[in-house]
Amino acid sequence: MPSAGMIFLLLLVCLSFAQPVFQDGPIQTLNQPLTGTGSLQLDRNQAYYVRSIPPPASGLMLWLVWNASFPTETRGTGVLQFSQNLSDWSNLVYFQVVQGEAGGRQSIDSSWARAGQNYLRAILNQSQAPIARLSIFTNYSTTLIEILSPFIGVPIVAVVLFEARRRRQRRIKATA
Repeated sequence: MPSAGMIFLLLLVCLSFAQPVFQDGPIQTLNQPLTGTGSLQLDRNQAYYVRSIPPPASGLMLWLVWNASFPTETRGTGVLQFSQNLSDWSNLVYFQVVQGEAGGRQSIDSSWARAGQNYLRAILNQSQAPIARLSIFTNYSTTLIEILSPFIGVPIVAVVLFEARRRRQRRIKATA
């Protein structure tokens, strides 16, 4: 049987060559008809939670930094809204626009976010920024194990079979 250290080193080598298939590409906005000009920028377009999405005010939470601009509007109170289906929108946070700009930091928690696609938009008076998309993945540890299992399992099976064959050959030589 291979030693624990040998198995650990083998796993370490396998993991160093494994490349997860999750990619974090450029931030996407959906092409929606605008009732004004502006933009909504998110610092991320994907969030990965090891288990489920945590409740508000929990310690282990991811954050989303957003910036909205409204070139035709200089001042006012705007609202950041969220939706999971692009038709039912709810208010997430109100913000003050100064010189056409606003921004903030929003927790990604279970009070509004759901696993899968989430959509955000910023509205000020009659101006709406393009809709931004946020993909949220839950049970990330399980998904990662499923993806990496061939890279981990195959070398372990190979080492175990090699050691079993070597032991069998030693027994045959010892009895001969």
